[in-house]
Amino acid sequence: MKKLIFALTLISSQAFAFNLKEVSGKYSAKYDSVPINSVITIESNGTINLVEKSVHGAPLVCNGKAKVKNNKITSNVKCVNGFTFEQVVNLTNVKNLNEFTAPVYSTLFGQEVMVSFKRIQ
Repeated sequence: MKKLIFALTLISSQAFAFNLKEVSGKYSAKYDSVPINSVITIESNGTINLVEKSVHGAPLVCNGKAKVKNNKITSNVKCVNGFTFEQVVNLTNVKNLNEFTAPVYSTLFGQEVMVSFKRIQ
């Protein structure tokens, strides 16, 4: 019985796995606990552009690559000021990519924070 439940859980989680083409688009992102708003563009080839706007200064503009695996978007970016960081968006509980809230681990903060995303294109 445990094997059957495990198999059904595995199949159902794979049935909702997103791919890079599905997540491609332009999103606004608002961090719930950090005063930063972002515009993120993900292209179907994995190219990612990130513009982070903070109340503390000029926007941070970054470019890099993203990949989707196991319902997680992992992006590695390099910013115009030379700063680099990685972010991992966990889509495990997301059903609708047009508007959702998901945990995001960022090496920029060294922790996971909740982020609200809205597809704008």
